[in-house]
Amino acid sequence: MNKFHLYPAIDLKNGKCVRLLHGDFQTETVYETDVLKQVELFINKGCKWLHVVDLNSALGLGNNEDTILKIIKSFNKQINIQLGGGVRSYDKIKYWIDKGITRVIIGTLAYESPDIINSLGKDYNSKLVLGIDVRKNRVAIHGWKNQLDLNPFSIIKRLDKSLISSIIYTDIERDGSLEGANINQTLKFSKSIDLPIIASGGISDTKEIIELYNLNKYGIVGVVVGKAIYEKRVSLDEINKIIYP
Repeated sequence: MNKFHLYPAIDLKNGKCVRLLHGDFQTETVYETDVLKQVELFINKGCKWLHVVDLNSALGLGNNEDTILKIIKSFNKQINIQLGGGVRSYDKIKYWIDKGITRVIIGTLAYESPDIINSLGKDYNSKLVLGIDVRKNRVAIHGWKNQLDLNPFSIIKRLDKSLISSIIYTDIERDGSLEGANINQTLKFSKSIDLPIIASGGISDTKEIIELYNLNKYGIVGVVVGKAIYEKRVSLDEINKIIYP
């Protein structure tokens, strides 16, 4: 059984820590302009992982590379960093792993060019996370702009599983909404696949995180939480005492 982790989310847009509703770029709420301060808070609260997404890069509207490099330089000895958003080439994966990112999240690249993923080789074993982002039971790519009439299992079968540490399963329609995670669908997906699953989208309170934590035996190994933390719906002190006793 894999250890369960909390992944506090740092979504970067124009160098600021923001949250979007359903991934819509026009619905941004800025929660922190000093990103390093926010990361330091998560470390001080006992978090072991950081989930960073470059929203600009995901949508092809510039990038937050300078900010991410500052996070790595300041904190990669203190916390593991999982990074996604616009990583769509072999060179970009290699670049971020070489810079000190623990795991790189791939989405669009896995669907469009699985051969690139499979060419990485054993040096990248378990250093990738596959993002499966679903809206109305259909996979979305390119920053959630494009829907695919595609079964995610067909993609997973084309990938070298030794490279994939886990899958982030996101319900886009709940993401950033505080309406509650789609736990039943996440559990159903986890039972149907032999890779560890990280739940994402819509977490509203500590109770839901504990419910997911108690499903660890079914392959759910973590949860990404963003807005619920920033809106103080979730106590990091409380939840980290439970999952990191």
